[in-house]
Amino acid sequence: MADARERITMTTGELDRFKVIQDVADGRLKPWRAAERLALTTAGQGQQQPAGCNDGQSRTGDYSRALR
Repeated sequence: MADARERITMTTGELDRFKVIQDVADGRLKPWRAAERLALTTAGQGQQQPAGCNDGQSRTGDYSRALR
């Protein structure tokens, strides 16, 4: 059976952002601290889109849920 893992390419900044969001999801980082590290304002938390989201569909829930 083939290995089910896939590789993705991320910039250092994207990887850092991913780790911050992962830390919030895992309970290791408070949402307000993550917002500081990601340079988000309270109003901006629900407006962020994942990198590469150019298809016109809103995917803001991915970050906003993790940062609340």
